Amino acid sequence: MLIGEKPGFEESVHRPPTPFVGKSGRYLDQFLIAANVDRDQLYITNLVKEFTEYSKPTPQEIDRDHGELVGEILDCNPEVIGLVGAWSTEHVLMNGEVDMDRMHGTPIRVDSLFGGELARDQGYVILPMLHPAGAVHAPDSAPRILEDVLQLGRLLDGEIGVREIDPYLGKEDYRVVGIRELKSILPANVHYPIKVAIDTEGSVNRPYSLQFSFKPGTGYLIRANDNPALLYFRNWLRRSNVTVYMHNSLFDLGVLRKMGIEFRDGTFRDSMLIAYNLFIESQSLKSLAWRHCSAYQSEYQEIMHDASREKAIEYLCLVLSRSWPDVEPLIVYEGGKARLKKPWNIDKRVTKIITDVLDDKRDKEGVPTDPRKRWKEIDDYVRDPVEAELGPMPTATLDDIPSHCSSSRIPVAGHGPRIHIRYRPCHPPHAGPHAAQRHSSGGH
Repeated sequence: MLIGEKPGFEESVHRPPTPFVGKSGRYLDQFLIAANVDRDQLYITNLVKEFTEYSKPTPQEIDRDHGELVGEILDCNPEVIGLVGAWSTEHVLMNGEVDMDRMHGTPIRVDSLFGGELARDQGYVILPMLHPAGAVHAPDSAPRILEDVLQLGRLLDGEIGVREIDPYLGKEDYRVVGIRELKSILPANVHYPIKVAIDTEGSVNRPYSLQFSFKPGTGYLIRANDNPALLYFRNWLRRSNVTVYMHNSLFDLGVLRKMGIEFRDGTFRDSMLIAYNLFIESQSLKSLAWRHCSAYQSEYQEIMHDASREKAIEYLCLVLSRSWPDVEPLIVYEGGKARLKKPWNIDKRVTKIITDVLDDKRDKEGVPTDPRKRWKEIDDYVRDPVEAELGPMPTATLDDIPSHCSSSRIPVAGHGPRIHIRYRPCHPPHAGPHAAQRHSSGGH
C-alpha cells in the first residue's frame, strides 16, 4: 500500500479518479519499473481524497478524510505501507514532526498506526518515502526518490529487512581517557590493518577534544590539553597500519593539526564525501548514523540547551545587580504620523524575562521561554549600554557540560517538567533565578 498526500488536478479529472496519474505519477511509474515492482501489486491512495488547489493538505482536510483512510487500511491489510511524503508519514505515525532526511527509504516496524487507533499482532512494516512530486519541482532530487522506490522493491523481494534496534544501546563504553588508559585500549599489534573513526570538538583556534573509536559501541575522548595522551596516540597512529575515517574532514583536519596530529595522504577517508558522491544519501552524520547503524545522535543544541540557559540567566541576574540609565523616549512614525515612544528600561525588561522563566510561560506551540532569545529581541539601543559594560551574553561551551553524562540518555530540550530552578539573591532586592539546570550530556 502507498499513501500519498493530496491529489493534483490531473488525478481529480481522471475517470475514475486515480492517485498518481499526473506528472508525479509518471515519475512513480518509471521508478516502479526500475524497481521491478508491478503497480498492480500496490493499493495506492492519498491522505486527502479531493483536489482543491495546489497546496499542502490542511489539518481540516486530513481530519475529514481520516475515517476513509482507516477503512482502506483495514480492507487492504497491507504487508508493507509506503508513506509517500512528510505529511502522510507524520499523520500515520503520529510521532510529531518527522525528519524525512533521516527516515526516508529506511523500513521500520511499528506496533500501531494513528497513535494506537489501528494495531495488529505482527505490527506494521512502514517505509517512509520521498514524494515523486519532488522530481517535478527539483529534478536533482530524483536519484534519492528513485532510491526509495528501489528500497520498496528490495523490501518486497526480501533483500532487506526492517531497521533493527541499535544493538549497543545501553551498553556503550564512552570514556575520557589519558595515557594510562590508552596503553590498555589501543591494540598492541600495529601491523594488521586497523580502521579507526576520529572526530573533534572545539575549533582550530580553541580545540576541545579528540574522540576515537575502532570498535562499535565504544568512544574514547582525549582532552586537547592532555599533551602526554595526545603524543602517545599520535605515535600509535604513525607506527600502525591504520585507515582513519572522519566526517567533514575539512573541519577536523585543522583541529587535529592544532593538537599535533596529521595524516599522510591516502590514509584517511571522509564519510561526508562518500555520501555526497553516492548522490542518494544525506550528508548529515546524524541521519547516516540512524539510517545505517540504528544509532540516534542528539542534536548539539539539545546537548548545550541547559548550559546555555543557565549562562543566560546568570547574565540576566548580573544585569539586575547593576544600575542602568533610563532609556530616552523616541519619536517614531507610524502610518505617516509621529508619536512619542517610551521604551521599557533594561531592568524592567530583564525582570519580565526572568518572571516568565519562573512562571514556565510558553508560546502557542508550548515552547518554554528562552531567556537568550528574549535578550536578543531587545532593541540594540537598549542593550548597548549593558553590553558595553558587561560584554555580550556569554555562550556555553562543552566545558560547561558534565562529562559523566551519556548522550544516549539526554532528555529532549525544552520539556519544562524536568527543569529545576535554583535561587540565589539578585540585586536590586527582588530575587531572581540563578540557573535553570537539568541533567545534560557530555558526548556529541
